[in-house]
Amino acid sequence: MSMGGVIQNAKWPNLVLTETKSSATVDGQSYVGTDNQRWNGDFSYDDITKTYSMWIKNNNTDNYLAWDTNMKVVMNDSKYWWRLVVVGNHFGFQVPVKESASDSEASANATSFYTLELEADHSVILRYQEADLIQAQLWDIVDK
Repeated sequence: MSMGGVIQNAKWPNLVLTETKSSATVDGQSYVGTDNQRWNGDFSYDDITKTYSMWIKNNNTDNYLAWDTNMKVVMNDSKYWWRLVVVGNHFGFQVPVKESASDSEASANATSFYTLELEADHSVILRYQEADLIQAQLWDIVDK
């Protein structure tokens, strides 16, 4: 299934996920209607793990929302699949579980994940998460 639109934070609904023009990263910014605030992607469901996955691409640059080996949020020209968590009407985006000990680009185990989170200073980080998702980690995909 496909999606397209603006990715709005649940805690701060006036802020949307925005690819920064200078550093190929993302942050939360007020909605102004520019293409660097618009995203598209595809969902998939894995019957074995019973989880949803999703890739997210910026409409302006065609770069994908990704993470690096230090668990920093980056933009990349390669497709990265995020673990998608549904909480009520919101979504959380998590780095998928490691498949092996040598896979340094994924979370440590199945009960803890690195989760996309908007900070009060508008930065977007990956927070190591063992508990339920908090509002700053929840997002809505809206058609603006």
